[in-house]
Amino acid sequence: MNSKQANALPLTDVLDRMGATSTRQTERELWYLSPLRQEQNASLHVHRDKNVWYDFGEGKGGTVVDLVCAYLHSESEEAGVAAALRWLSTKFDQLTTEPTARTRRSVVEQEPVWTLKRAKPIAHIALQLRWSGLNGQSG
Repeated sequence: MNSKQANALPLTDVLDRMGATSTRQTERELWYLSPLRQEQNASLHVHRDKNVWYDFGEGKGGTVVDLVCAYLHSESEEAGVAAALRWLSTKFDQLTTEPTARTRRSVVEQEPVWTLKRAKPIAHIALQLRWSGLNGQSG
């Protein structure tokens, strides 16, 4: 596993393998009790879309590899990138970053944000010229 593959792993899966507990979640964010130390209030924030984290208690954040390095350091283990990649390789035996069937299904089942109610011809001259240029027509 290389760094690019490692950073593509969902942070939520990595935190699950660390035994971290999620305390709150929204569509795009999750809050965890930090696996980097003992705490009572969740301070580790994960942004799902960007697949990045920030631990407000530590003042650190970053990618999947950054989190594993910090975790290994907190466990008093070798904490370099190579050690983080080895740790991830042992925890994730199937090295795929393809969406799972569960992920694909949840995306399909989401309600659309926008609904087309009607269509009209383009009325603004600048948009007409731009559209005709995109379609290879001369203005």
